[in-house]
Amino acid sequence: MGSAPWLFTRICRFWAAVALATPVLWSNLDLHLDGMGRNGAIPLAQLQIQRSQNIPLTVTIRHSSNVWIDSHPLLDVALSASERWSVADIHMNPILLQEMAKGHRFQSLTTLDIFIDLSVDDRFDHISKFDDAFWSAFSLTPKLTHLRALSWDWSYFITPPFILPWAQLTRLTTSFTSNTEALTVLGKLSNVTECALTSILDFLETPSLTSLAVYGAGDADTVLSFVVRSRCANSLTSLQLRSSTINHDTALCLTEKLSSVTSLELGDFHGKLLSRSSTMSIVPAIPHFVRAFIDQWLSKRKSVTDLPPLNLLLTDKALPHPEDRKLTSLLSPLRKTGLVVTVSQAVARPDIMGEPFLY
Repeated sequence: MGSAPWLFTRICRFWAAVALATPVLWSNLDLHLDGMGRNGAIPLAQLQIQRSQNIPLTVTIRHSSNVWIDSHPLLDVALSASERWSVADIHMNPILLQEMAKGHRFQSLTTLDIFIDLSVDDRFDHISKFDDAFWSAFSLTPKLTHLRALSWDWSYFITPPFILPWAQLTRLTTSFTSNTEALTVLGKLSNVTECALTSILDFLETPSLTSLAVYGAGDADTVLSFVVRSRCANSLTSLQLRSSTINHDTALCLTEKLSSVTSLELGDFHGKLLSRSSTMSIVPAIPHFVRAFIDQWLSKRKSVTDLPPLNLLLTDKALPHPEDRKLTSLLSPLRKTGLVVTVSQAVARPDIMGEPFLY
């Protein structure tokens, strides 16, 4: 919970009086459900909502998907004032989200930032297990205009079939599993002024493109087709491809066509980009894909005049942290050929609104 208003009440009587007479100070409800619910957190949350009077609420709710629960008393407290929620930032498992869908009204909600983990495991069989009320949790939000909805599991991107008031949205950030799905939603966005989407490369041709970033549903095949169709292989200097699964052969076919690229990032959320030995060693074996790329690079240096130096970042979620540093060190002699290779296990998750919109 936010501590600022509580601190004001402890400075002196004058500051306490000012804080208690300023409802807006109490309107930011920040709940991290992991470990909360003890030491008076529940009555404090109730008191904060009471002191905010009728001021619209900004609500942040965080809960780790590592510990799944189907209810939480602090969530119940926040939902008791759901009709006053104006801005909501929600990061939780779908079981808790299902609790939110049970008869709660979000009539004042204008901005929704939602991230849910729809992992398939022994706790949760499939997204079809949820009823219509779950997928309609935010359908009756007459003031909602800003939506950021990036929902995935930790292996691949998926877009849940939420029923949302698309026509009234003015700002949207989301991802789609298919171009057909993307176009279907785009047809409903009659009032949108800012929009950041993925999976639309199949419909684009950009012959002058110099920088391309593709996250999520855009795989190497899609990017390869796009580059060939756009005839931008010679103009492209920067490429970022972060996907659920990167096919080695397709990725190598793509990089073979890029003669001007100076910055290249290939990131695999699923952890299949770099093959690993079954046992750790002091000097790890160079993965097959990396060897193939190096051979391609050295061959290209001989055949392409004025080939620019290349900074290559390879990220693989399943790569152990000590091994990524060892591989980076092992590949450092390639710098003398103009190839700088960095290997990492930290695949950056997309935050499209916070990054330049590059495609």
